[in-house]
Amino acid sequence: MTTSYQFPQGVPTSTHPTASTWHCGDPFAEQRAAHDTGVLIDLRHLSVLHVAGEDAPSWLHSLLAQKVVDMPVLSPTHSELRHAYILDAHGHICEECWVARTPDGYFLATPREHRDSLQEYLTSMVFWSNVTVTTTDDSVCAIVNTAATDTAATSQPLLSPAVSALLDSKHVITAQGCPRGIPTALLYIPPTTDCASLVNELCATGLTTTGKWTWDALRCAAGLPEITTDMDDKSLPHEYNSVGEPDTGAGASVTKGCYRGQETVAKIHNVGLPPRRQIVLLLDGSSEVRPVPGTDLYADADYRKSVGRIGTVVDHWEYGPLALGLVRRTIEDSQELFWKTDEDAGKASIMGELSVHPDGHRAGREAVQSFRSSARHRNL
Repeated sequence: MTTSYQFPQGVPTSTHPTASTWHCGDPFAEQRAAHDTGVLIDLRHLSVLHVAGEDAPSWLHSLLAQKVVDMPVLSPTHSELRHAYILDAHGHICEECWVARTPDGYFLATPREHRDSLQEYLTSMVFWSNVTVTTTDDSVCAIVNTAATDTAATSQPLLSPAVSALLDSKHVITAQGCPRGIPTALLYIPPTTDCASLVNELCATGLTTTGKWTWDALRCAAGLPEITTDMDDKSLPHEYNSVGEPDTGAGASVTKGCYRGQETVAKIHNVGLPPRRQIVLLLDGSSEVRPVPGTDLYADADYRKSVGRIGTVVDHWEYGPLALGLVRRTIEDSQELFWKTDEDAGKASIMGELSVHPDGHRAGREAVQSFRSSARHRNL
């Protein structure tokens, strides 16, 4: 697939105008289709790295914050989909990738802005390991259908037999997962594939073509952040509720063993709380002007002191204008928030049911508090 190819009726994104599609003419109908018949989403804002070699499984597993050594090798074109971070020594998120595994090694999809930094870091850590890290010309798309389920009662598969057979015939790597409850098949498409033919044939199976607008709307409603817009250099996995087992779509684990930043992750998980939390915002839609990622959020209409920032902003087909935000942990769901740019100003309400609420009950924290209370009573 060439990066210059545009989906039928595709409108390019402003950030990657030659590489990815924003929508295909009817963005709200396309979003509805993601909850009904399924959509083919252009995610060519992602680049792909290939990690191969005899030591690749254990080597990559030691560097990522999520488990990858136990990913099953299903076939040359089928894989699980896992989400993983690379953290710094203080537990802050540095890199993000979507991981697929085949007999040929691992394929890491990461935002184009992070491709070089991710490759440089991985290459710097090779040392004596039998590992190669290379960039590829693969393109990334996704098939999403929130109506898909694994339960036998309704058994509506994400990929029909016809779609699976078509993708196999084109040598497309299909990695399936359900990050934040979004049934997703990430497609790693080799550059030799005839994109126009592939898209037309997939559309003939009933899929609707769409772009990053639909993906952002799905992400916002599910609280799934993206590193380029929703994180900063102090972001911690717990702030996004992204610590857990791979099947949840979490980018960090507390059960995989040692990795850089693991001490901070374990400490917060067991005895602490993150300083901030991700929220989903319902923006005041009275103005057509939207805030941009990085816009400060305030707890008062006088804009005296910032309490956080706005990340991804998108118009959702059902909710209206949504945004992801990152605010102080102490900000309550009932708190009305305000934003201001050079062009306009507005207010937003927190959608509590979609936002992150750090668990205040930690076994380690409660044990420490119990010991301190006992010590005070005994005058220790």
